[in-house]
Formats: sequence, structure tokens, C-alpha cells
Amino acid sequence: MTIDTMQNKSVVNPLGLDELVFKISLNVKDPLRKSVPDKEQASAIQEANKMADGTVSVSIKIVDDSSVDVYRDPLKKLQKFYYENTLPIGKGKQPHRIVSTMNLNKFKKEFDALILDVQDGMKKFKRSYQDQESWHARCQARLGSKYDKGNYPSVDDVEKNLNIHHSMDAFGDFSKSGGAFLDPETLATLKKQQKESMDAVETYATQHVWERILEPLQKMHDTLKVPIEDSKKFHGTLVTNLVDVANALPGLNFRGNGQLEEIRKDIMDLTSSIESVDDLKTDPAVREQAVEGAKKVLSKMGGYGMKRQPA
Repeated sequence: MTIDTMQNKSVVNPLGLDELVFKISLNVKDPLRKSVPDKEQASAIQEANKMADGTVSVSIKIVDDSSVDVYRDPLKKLQKFYYENTLPIGKGKQPHRIVSTMNLNKFKKEFDALILDVQDGMKKFKRSYQDQESWHARCQARLGSKYDKGNYPSVDDVEKNLNIHHSMDAFGDFSKSGGAFLDPETLATLKKQQKESMDAVETYATQHVWERILEPLQKMHDTLKVPIEDSKKFHGTLVTNLVDVANALPGLNFRGNGQLEEIRKDIMDLTSSIESVDDLKTDPAVREQAVEGAKKVLSKMGGYGMKRQPA
């Protein structure tokens, strides 16, 4: 999906990006593999069906979910919170994301609590993993002839490498710390490069916020505009995903964008008017009202230059 964006004229915060956001990173190291390839079984399937080599891929799930849930469940919650309440700075893998300074205290409080839950879970797992006899007995009983002790890391490896790393830093202004050591021409060039870099980050992050809104809103509109008798099955997430985005917007709106806030209020009005998802499945009038509501918000977004474009 691409978004056609126009110059935003509804900005109420004149501060530089380095004063509006913090850099945040989250990295997890887990030496315990979830699965391993089963080349023997893949080859057998290929031969039995006269298939070309490389056509079939088979994997063995070597770790039972219940044995690692103690840290992977809180880790999933942490990662969900992290990605829903921060913004990317560019395409692909990036060294960090950004969080709004206005939302920093609230974000940090919940983020730190979730980090502690993960760390506590990792400590508990490390203690249980030390009992290698019990661990490998369970794995062997579960996997039978496919069990291979060599697929599992050592106690030492888990102790050292099962970790979570995170950081939270201000963007900062290098001219304040390094400016005294640079000649005026070099300093001016570096400041220009830094501004261009920050402008690119801000443009990408802002576009991502609009995309976060557009995707569930467009999906609701496209799903509900189909007549009930021809409609495919849908779940309550059709509405709740939109509500979740609207609830997250105040923390993501780092520039204090008035248009974003206006759209957020429109979405809250739209979703609050839907008393039950079941009504959308059975009541044509309620369904049509929701379609028209979504259409109006989409139209307003289009007026702001935020609309779906051909891929």
C-alpha cells in the first residue's frame, strides 16, 4: 500500500523532531530454536510423488510451546505493545523506532513493566532448563525417533544468550557536543545533513500513522459495502482493530497534527455508534450506516491527501 500525502498545514507544534521524539530499540536473543528442517521426510514425500528436489519443505517443531510460554508469552505482549505504540523511521530493518515525547512517561511506565515480566520469565526458564535430564526426557518422549540432543543449546549457552536488550535515548544535537571541535563550514554541512535525515524520518513516521488508520478503515468499508446475503464471514476485529488504532493515536501524534486528531474523533464516533458486531451481520440498516460513516472518514482523509494509491 502506498499513501499519497500532501504538505500538512495542520501542525500546532513548531519544535524540531529531536525535541518531539525519543529513539527506542528492542532486541531479543533466543538461542532456543522452535523448529529444525526434516530433509529425510521432505525427500520421502518428493520421491513418493515424483516431485522435483526442493519442492517440499518439512520442519519438526522441536520445542513444545508449554515449555517456553513462561517467557515467550510476556515477550509477545511486550512486542505487541512496542510496535503498536512506536513508529518506524524507514523501510526495512532499522536500528531503532521513535516514541512521542508527549507520550514518553506513559509509554515508559508500561514498557518497563513488560520488560520486567519478560526478564522474570527468562530467569524462571533458565532455572528449569538447568535440569537437563528432565528437559531431554520430555523432548525425547514427544519427538520419538526424530529426537536429536544436538538440536538444543547447552545450559551455558542459554544462560549467557537468552536475553532482552533495550535502549531509550534522545535524538540530541551533535552541534552542542561536538560543535566546538568543528570549523563553521563543516558544522553547517553536518547540520544540513542531520536536518535532511530528520525530515526523512518525520515524513516516513507520519505516513506510517496515516497508513495505520487507513488499512482497518478501508477494510471495514470494503467488507460492509457487500450486501449481507453475499457477504463473507468476518469477526469482531473488523471494528476493534479500528478502535485500537484510534486509542493509540494520541501517543503516536508526536507533531500535534490537528488533522490526525480530527480523524481520530471521527473514528471514535463511527465505532461507538456500532452497538454490536452481530448487528453488522444481520441488520442492513446498521450495516449501511457504518459503510456511510467509514466512507465519510475516508473521503475526509482523501481531502487531506491521504488515500490509497495503485500499487
